[in-house]
Amino acid sequence: MSYIRYSIVCIFLALSFHIYQNEVDWWIYTPVILLTAIITLLHSPTSPITRILSSIVIVFGTIQTIFFTWIIDHYTKLASTNGSLKEIRESKYTLPIALATFYMIYMRLTTSQSAGCSGLIKSILLIILGISLIPCIAISLCPYNESLPQCNIFKLSKYRNM
Repeated sequence: MSYIRYSIVCIFLALSFHIYQNEVDWWIYTPVILLTAIITLLHSPTSPITRILSSIVIVFGTIQTIFFTWIIDHYTKLASTNGSLKEIRESKYTLPIALATFYMIYMRLTTSQSAGCSGLIKSILLIILGISLIPCIAISLCPYNESLPQCNIFKLSKYRNM
């Protein structure tokens, strides 16, 4: 296993520990990140347990990321927030969850061993899920630095028709 993979495991473990120590609702945010770290550390493409756990991480991580992005979108529409994302906790944890899910999609695509029609369908589905995470990752950067260009576009979109 390469040093890059060890570094990614350490980052995901540190993020999981940080969320566990500082968040009351840690159980909402840490499973996807922690499972990604464990699967990355003990990765075996032929193991059915690894494949099932990585599928669970991809499905639930994508759902959770899209849901948190939806919450962020509705939160910015509130007049009391003035478009600021600094008060909402979910916005700070969307980025690590999205990155963990995106990395798990990358691992599944690079270690894919299935050929034929089912392998092609699975790869296309993983690519679609990965592409759907890209705007969520861009939006989840806004709580850290609200002067980014995509944040201004996102804030201006709150004035659209509801």
